[in-house]
Amino acid sequence: EVLFNVNSLLRVAKNFLGFESSTVVVNDYSKNNSAEVIPTDNTLVIPKIDVNGIIYAGKSVNLLEKGIWHRPKSSNPELGGNTVFVAHRFLYTSGPNTFYHLDKLKMDDEFTIYWNKKKYQYKVYETKVVPATAFDIEAPTKDPIVTLWTCTPLFTATNRLVVRAKLIAS
Repeated sequence: EVLFNVNSLLRVAKNFLGFESSTVVVNDYSKNNSAEVIPTDNTLVIPKIDVNGIIYAGKSVNLLEKGIWHRPKSSNPELGGNTVFVAHRFLYTSGPNTFYHLDKLKMDDEFTIYWNKKKYQYKVYETKVVPATAFDIEAPTKDPIVTLWTCTPLFTATNRLVVRAKLIAS
């Protein structure tokens, strides 16, 4: 009965705060299990910069208004190669779906992608700024990597801030 009340409270809080993910993790200390709950939605989690958002797939650039967009011609974590995710640095509805602090990621920082109910862990190996016309950042690669990019400097689309990470566990 107590667990039901906690879950009800979490559902209300989730709806009130506008979380889109369909997974809420509750630690039930009455049981001694440490099983990780995998989100049902494809999700990008970067704890260092408070990113925890659903990844939207589709051909429309308008998906950027929702948050993290999987570039349609790029690969995905299951297939390997270069998986590309893009997000705005700033949205009028700020929160875990922007790359506002992407510039804070440094070499060896780690993040997780949940893709089709499987966990993929990555380690940053490169950060750089390139011109907005540098589409080679989305080119296919032999190795399984993730490319995250956003516009920079803040509030402009002059350049692209690019973070690349290699797969370390799946």
